[in-house]
Amino acid sequence: MGKRPERREDKRLINYIIAFFILIMALLAFWYFGLKDITGKSISEEGTGYLTSCASLSNSGYGYILSNDVDSGGSDGCFHILGENVVIDCGGRKIIMSGNGQDSAGGGIYIKGENVSIKNCFIQGNTNTGYGVYLDGAKRALLTNNFVNNTKVGIYGKATNDSNFIFNHISNSREAVILFDSSRAIFKDGFILQNSEYGMSLNNSRELTIINNSFDCNRRSIYSYSSSQLDINSNSLSVSSCNGEFEGIILDYTNQSRVLSNLITGQARALSLRNSFNNELASNQLINNSLGFILDLVSGGNTFQSNSLHNYFDLNVSSVSLGGNNFNNNYLYSLSLQGQNKYGNNPELSRVSEESLSISVWTRKEHSSTGKEAILNLFGRGSFLIYQEGRNNYFVLINISNGTSNEFAHIPIGQFNDGNWHNLGVVYNKTNHSVQTYLDGILNSTFFFSAGNANYSLMKIDNSLFIGAEAKNRTYPVNNTLFGGLLDEIRIYNSSLNASEFNKIFTAGRIANSSFISQGLVAWYTFDKEQRGANNLGDFNTLSIRIYRNTLNEGEYLALSVVDVTVDDLTEGYSGYLLEGQELRVIYGNNNYYLLYVGMENNQALLFANPPGSEIKISLGESRKIDLNNDYVYDLILNFSELRNDSTIKIYVKLISEPFSIQMMPGESLYYAGDSGVGGARGESPVNLTSGQNSSDSIVRKNQITEFISIFILIIIILAIIIVGVLIGYEIYRSTNGSNLSKKFPSYDSHQKDSF
Repeated sequence: MGKRPERREDKRLINYIIAFFILIMALLAFWYFGLKDITGKSISEEGTGYLTSCASLSNSGYGYILSNDVDSGGSDGCFHILGENVVIDCGGRKIIMSGNGQDSAGGGIYIKGENVSIKNCFIQGNTNTGYGVYLDGAKRALLTNNFVNNTKVGIYGKATNDSNFIFNHISNSREAVILFDSSRAIFKDGFILQNSEYGMSLNNSRELTIINNSFDCNRRSIYSYSSSQLDINSNSLSVSSCNGEFEGIILDYTNQSRVLSNLITGQARALSLRNSFNNELASNQLINNSLGFILDLVSGGNTFQSNSLHNYFDLNVSSVSLGGNNFNNNYLYSLSLQGQNKYGNNPELSRVSEESLSISVWTRKEHSSTGKEAILNLFGRGSFLIYQEGRNNYFVLINISNGTSNEFAHIPIGQFNDGNWHNLGVVYNKTNHSVQTYLDGILNSTFFFSAGNANYSLMKIDNSLFIGAEAKNRTYPVNNTLFGGLLDEIRIYNSSLNASEFNKIFTAGRIANSSFISQGLVAWYTFDKEQRGANNLGDFNTLSIRIYRNTLNEGEYLALSVVDVTVDDLTEGYSGYLLEGQELRVIYGNNNYYLLYVGMENNQALLFANPPGSEIKISLGESRKIDLNNDYVYDLILNFSELRNDSTIKIYVKLISEPFSIQMMPGESLYYAGDSGVGGARGESPVNLTSGQNSSDSIVRKNQITEFISIFILIIIILAIIIVGVLIGYEIYRSTNGSNLSKKFPSYDSHQKDSF
């Protein structure tokens, strides 16, 4: 009959093989991409796509999105990441750690691989058990915008290097963060709240950066043991509505580290050093703590510079050898006077005695002067005046009187012109009509008035006090005596301090230590805040900033009105008008930030910002970034958009915490689109502030592409099934009915003749 039927059988076999091969390839691709099956209820343990349950992820180079809340179910960890270059974006969904034991290294997420990113996860512990995220030798990990609550340890890193932890919230755990044997990690913009043992524990680690984090109500906020080369910078450590004793920063056997620009408030012990050497502690604010700096007798070679202290006890002097550490007297918040427009005045300081008097003043001159510049004037013009004469000579004028006659003397205090801080001390004692002057804690001169009558005392014209100017009368200064330089920590005593006490004042430096020589103290000006409230030593009168007007030839009080705004106002952007002398005051926890508008000077608005304690000159239409990193964790954008005839200015201010750029449209000027009266309102920014943001868009796009591929593969699978089904159906049909075809339709043989 020929060979055609055999060829037909061969073709069918080839079709079977091709269809089977297509089906196998489609299934392999389906498995490779790790996509959901048709019901969408499960996922391959490895691959890219949506996570619906706990899994071990060992493949490298894939991203996952958590599609629903998951529960570890008591297992040793929910997600075990062993692969590299893996991303999990939880999208705010929960990983619930149920039943994990105290010593479980799992719980939430376990990371072993490199280049792993965890984003937007809410990890919920179970009564302080388990580890929220456990990094086991992980390198180059990124954890951002995760919330960890009620765990044994929120984030634990063992031998974790070159990793970044940004904008993570960890609360109500035993310990928020532990790093052990780790290096080159960065913790930034985190919120560490109400953890019962440690906010951050750094053990045997180095080159760690802890920057711009907020710690609140942690038993110990930052604890470092046997670590080095740490950078603890611009963090806020506070205690709000919490009971108990709390500690701020503890350096224990920690060396060669920097603690800079941190704000520490409300702690029992703000900043402690134990067996620690060669550390730099600078520009920190320690406010309203029981103890400020605490040092043991062993620590040495540490530098304390430009720190601001306002605590019950600022420095544990009794248990520290000051000689073993370097206390540079460059503390912040001094009164900066330019010699032309500002001075301090209290027209009624009646409680100062004219019989026994001691005054301590810190001063620094940044430039030379040739004339007479007044530092402090008591009791009216010609009574008691500390002043500078010429380039480097400092004197005190003292005038005593018995009501009918008087005697006065100009007594030298000392000489200096080196641009450094120096302490001036003056003591008047009515008992023997003597005057002692001190320079930097050392007795410089002793003077005795010739009048021996006990009825003589300091001449007192009125009760006025001038700082930075000589009195013309009780409210106005002599305009050519204004001081140009820096003043700080002015203290007035109704007692006679001795040489030992002045030496202690100088040795302690410009530290606002309320526990230090308080006997007889009746007035104290630290220049740290515009308004001095009640403190341990009484409610001392504050100084009003005043401005001298050449056109009036006299001084004039600045307006005393204050515009109060909140941090929320500044975060959204605040616009308003300021009169001369009006102050923008921002309430920040228990502290305030001030922006005082002094007036126009050389076609520029002159403002005084505190912190950072400096003058700002800004032109109309200009925008300026005020760097607050030395004192606060944020920066401020200031825009000056309008100047009225009465010198009222319109400003826009916005608080930022991310790197920014100022962008303008072509031909566009800086302006504020809204309108408001004095006092201002929130409004649209006249500048476009842009900052980087973390996003899961790349993962979403990747998974969208993967889903398109999955649909294509699924179509191939369906086609392969249809082809195989048709072939099988044909064979079944042929096997049951095809056997009779040869009888009904015999094969044609061309070699046979027709029978017709």
